[in-house]
Amino acid sequence: MDAPRRVARGPRIWMSIMAAGMVVVGGLFSASPAWAHGAGETEEGYLLVQQALSHLAHDKTSSGIDSSMEKIGDVLKTMDQEGVNVAEVHQAEAALEAGQVAKAQALLQHSITEAVSKLKPAIGAQTGTTLVLDPMPGRGSLKTEDLGFLAMSVLLLLLGAGLAWRFRPPDSVRALRRRLKSLADQVMLQTQTPTELRS
Repeated sequence: MDAPRRVARGPRIWMSIMAAGMVVVGGLFSASPAWAHGAGETEEGYLLVQQALSHLAHDKTSSGIDSSMEKIGDVLKTMDQEGVNVAEVHQAEAALEAGQVAKAQALLQHSITEAVSKLKPAIGAQTGTTLVLDPMPGRGSLKTEDLGFLAMSVLLLLLGAGLAWRFRPPDSVRALRRRLKSLADQVMLQTQTPTELRS
C-alpha cells in the first residue's frame, strides 16, 4: 500500500517544484525592465531636478554626486524644461564640480520655483511635498547624562521591587480566599436547622 503512494507522490513533488521555479523565473523576467537603467525615465525637467536633489539628499558622497550630475545632464538635454531655470541648473552643476553640495542643493531647489508654483494643490492621499530635504539625523550613542538616567531608572526599579517585597502582606490572595471560604462554610453550618443537617 505504501509503495504506490510514494510513486504517486514523487511526480507531484517534482511538478510543484517546477511550478514554483517557473513562477520565480517569470517574476524575474517580468521585473527586468524595471531594473534596466533608463527604462521608463521621465523627460520632464522639473522631475529630473527633483531626482537630482533626492540623490544629494540621500548620499553626499562621490556616488550620490555622480548620480545627481547624471540627472542634471538629463535636465540640460531634455526638451521639456518648462518652469526650470536652466541658468541655475548650470550653476548647480558647477557647484557640484567644485564640491559645494549645499550650494548646489539650494540652486537646484530654487531652479524649480516656477514649476512648483504652477503645480495643482494636493488632493486625496497626495502629500503635496515640493521640497527635497535631507533626512533627519538619527539618535546617536548614549551620552553620560543618558547613562545616568538609565542607571537611576534601574536603581529605582530595584528599590521599588525591594520595598514591595519587604512590605508585602502576610497572607497571599489565595490564602485569604481559602480563609473566607472556610468562614462562609462555618456561617452556613451555624444557620442551618437540625432537620436540614439530618437531610
